[in-house]
Amino acid sequence: RMRLSSLFLPALCVYPVWLAIGVREDVLVPSVSKYYPMMIAMVLGSMIAGSTPLGGGVVAFPVSVLVLGFRPDQGRDFSLMIQSVGMTAASFLIFSKKRLLLKGCEDMLVKFSVLSVIGVIIGLECFF
Repeated sequence: RMRLSSLFLPALCVYPVWLAIGVREDVLVPSVSKYYPMMIAMVLGSMIAGSTPLGGGVVAFPVSVLVLGFRPDQGRDFSLMIQSVGMTAASFLIFSKKRLLLKGCEDMLVKFSVLSVIGVIIGLECFF
């Protein structure tokens, strides 16, 4: 059986770093007070993302652009970041709790993982 702490491993790795940077740069409290509508929207967005094939980015983009006044390109980038974080967390959960779903797909996962890394590197180098 898996220990409860290992289920929260991604959060246990990310949150301390996030808090340390927020406190060190003195941006934690001002950011929370300025962007609290986004926090509320993302709680609702996570419910939508978890119960439908849509991702959290579907909620993040309109809220960031229409409510918070982000530029469309900032909203797009934020939306993709939110969707990437959510999909990474879901992948971690599948790898750690639902290994039976992956049976017989190991070779495909390795190939696509390597190709994905190459694609990200090429995309970031060529388009940014």
